[in-house]
Amino acid sequence: MEEEYLKRWRLILGGNEADGTGITLTQEEQRIDQSLEAVYDSDRRGGLGSSAPKVSRWLGDIREFFPQTVVQVIQRDAIKRLNITSLLTEKEMLETVVPDVHLVATLMSLSRVIPEIDWKTTITKNLKNYQPEYKTIIPEVRIGYGRKRKAMKDIILCLDQSGSMGTSVIYSGIFGSVLASIPAVSTRMVVFDTTVVDLTDDLQDPVDLLFGVQLGGGTDIARALTYCQGVITRPQDTVLVLVTDLYEGGDAREMRKKFVSLVNSGVQLIVLPALNDDGAPSYDKSHAEFLANIGVPTFACTPDKFPDLMAAALSKQDIGMWISQNIKST
Repeated sequence: MEEEYLKRWRLILGGNEADGTGITLTQEEQRIDQSLEAVYDSDRRGGLGSSAPKVSRWLGDIREFFPQTVVQVIQRDAIKRLNITSLLTEKEMLETVVPDVHLVATLMSLSRVIPEIDWKTTITKNLKNYQPEYKTIIPEVRIGYGRKRKAMKDIILCLDQSGSMGTSVIYSGIFGSVLASIPAVSTRMVVFDTTVVDLTDDLQDPVDLLFGVQLGGGTDIARALTYCQGVITRPQDTVLVLVTDLYEGGDAREMRKKFVSLVNSGVQLIVLPALNDDGAPSYDKSHAEFLANIGVPTFACTPDKFPDLMAAALSKQDIGMWISQNIKST
C-alpha cells in the first residue's frame, strides 16, 4: 500500500529527479506519466506542440488510462494551458476527443476559423449538376416543406449569447431543434447580444444553429424583447423562454417595461438565468426580484428538467408549483 501511495505521489509530482519518492514506474505507468506531463509540465517539457496526429495519440492515451469525467477535465486543461484551440478544427482531433459541452462552447467560439464549405465533397455531390454551357457546377437548392397543420402553441427561445452563457446556449439550441421537429408547436429561436439575430431557419440542423451563435459581446435584453414582441401573433398561446443572466447592458427601465407588457398581453414568460448543470449561476438579483413580483418564474434549470418544464408550460400548469416540486432551491 505504501508503494502504491508513493507511485500516486510520483505521478502527481512529475518526473523531476527531486520528486523525492524514489519510485520506478512500469512501462504503462510511464505512459500515464507522459500523458499528464504533456499538459501539466508543459512549461518544462514543451507540451504537445502543434502536431494534430501527436495530439490524437495523446487523446487515445488519456482515454485508455482515465475515466471519461477525468478525460473531459484534462482535455479542457490542455486547451486552456497549451492554447491548442485551433486543433479542434483538425479531423484527427475531432475523431478522438471525448464529447463535452464545454468543448462545444469552445468550437462555437472558433466558428469563424472553420471553413464554411467542404469544396471537395460539395463538388463530388453536385457533379450531376454540371452545366457545360457555363462550365460550372450548380449546387442543388434545398427546398423545405411547410407544416400541413397549424401549430397549437408558439414557442420562442430567446438566448443571451454573451460569453458567460455558453453552455446554456448550447443546451437551448439542442432543445430548440428538438422542439422544431414537433408538429404541434411552432418554434422560433432568437439570439442576442447588443443586436438580435433570428436563427429559426437553422433549427432543422443543430450544427448550423450552434455555429450561427457568436458567443461574447454586450447585452441588450430590452432590444431582444422588443423583437420577440414584434413576432408574437398569438400571445395567449405563446411561451417565451428567455435564457439570460439578466445583466442588462442596455436600458434597464425599458427592459422592465417590456417584461410587464409581455405579461399583460397574455404571453407565458419564463426566465432562466441558466440552462445547464454547472451549479448555481451568477445573475442580477434585483431584476430577478422584479420578475418575481410581476409573477414571472425565474430560476436556473438543469437540462434533464427542461423537457418537463416545457410540457408543464405548454399545458398551462402552475409553473410555481412545478418549480417547488422539481427544482432544488439554491
